[in-house]
Amino acid sequence: MEELEIKMQSIEKTIKTKQKKKENLHKKLVKIKQTHPSFRTLVKQYRNVKCILHHKKRKFASLKRKLEQLQQDIKHHKIRICFGSKVLFHKQFHLAQNGYYHIKQWKCDWRKQRSSQFIIVGSSDETYGNQNCQFQPMKKDRQETPTEYQLQLTLPPVMQQDLLSHDDSLKKKKNVCKHLVFQHVSFNRGQHEMIKGSSIKKKGTVHSALTYRFIQQDNKWYVCATVNQDTPKWITLERYGYIGVDFNADRVSVCEIDRNGNPVHWFSISTKMYDRSSGQIKASISDALKVVVELAKERQKPIVIEKLSFKQRKASLGERSKRYARMLSGFAYTAYKELMESKCKVAGIKLIPVNPAYTSQMGMMKFMKRYGMSSHESAACLIARKAFYFKTLSFKGVETLSYPKKWDTSKTRFSRWVSLSKHINKELTCKQKIELLKVM
Repeated sequence: MEELEIKMQSIEKTIKTKQKKKENLHKKLVKIKQTHPSFRTLVKQYRNVKCILHHKKRKFASLKRKLEQLQQDIKHHKIRICFGSKVLFHKQFHLAQNGYYHIKQWKCDWRKQRSSQFIIVGSSDETYGNQNCQFQPMKKDRQETPTEYQLQLTLPPVMQQDLLSHDDSLKKKKNVCKHLVFQHVSFNRGQHEMIKGSSIKKKGTVHSALTYRFIQQDNKWYVCATVNQDTPKWITLERYGYIGVDFNADRVSVCEIDRNGNPVHWFSISTKMYDRSSGQIKASISDALKVVVELAKERQKPIVIEKLSFKQRKASLGERSKRYARMLSGFAYTAYKELMESKCKVAGIKLIPVNPAYTSQMGMMKFMKRYGMSSHESAACLIARKAFYFKTLSFKGVETLSYPKKWDTSKTRFSRWVSLSKHINKELTCKQKIELLKVM
């Protein structure tokens, strides 16, 4: 609902601007003659604006219909869920185009897709953390420190009766059809936590509940286990200083400061995010954050990150320029935040989010020249300093260039930084910014 409303607002703004542009171009075309040299370019611009306006209106109408449908569903308490994916569901209406000769073929795929996975929820009151699926040592290896494990899955009564009806010899053997046992099972990650979590306490309960998800893909079954991991206590001390992290679309910039707020060590790690899959992007971010977390563990300093939200900006991505849309779509901030939180929690490092408003401009003008940092590293320095709640930095050297038009010295220092940052980004060229840094 919120995303649809944000999209509709951004499209409505675009429609108004394009409508004004269309009217202005029409007025120009009426005034000038067809033999005028700029007549053809104006005609092209007019047609282009008219085409964009037409498609934006169509998009706005379709979003409006979706919003009205959602409002009706909420009013009548309707919840629309499609198990088996909406794409596969719509394939039944175009069988030949999707490679189906008969509706029965599609129905077979539909049933497979709907029953391709199931979950068994665990409980800490049960043996080995789960009643129906248990990760336990093999019978021949039940020692104090077992090395081989098996996964025992309890079958439902319907399947038990089905097995007994097919094989009469199983009726004589008790408890044979009750369980399905997978021997020599091992998990690539988290097996130590699973063994620790499923170990029985003195009172009869286990340390943690174990939940299992069985997924069928390409005629194979995969098992995913979920266990609650004990989070260690914080090993960081705020009196030692902080480590600030500035996340960008192509790099992660890091700056370490001491207890007085002075930068001690700074560096940048390249993270390629364009022309890559989501898995590759997460892997590159994870490798970069591993270095940051190891540094925080070594220095025993908390990590300070930016508190950002791109919900509104990504919702109105279609109304932005191509360059900005490419940058924002490649900016995997959610993945970065989740990875940072999980790594810090496991390592016992305190994570502090701060408001990063105008840190790039303020850091560039105060720390870039003084310490020989890049603009991103100076921003990371200022992000780390924000955890100390220092006062907003004073500025000098701006008198060499023009002040903003609305410059009020009676306002707070931060308010003046805001107006100055906007003025620098809008009015000053790259050469003027370099000249500004020279006099800082």
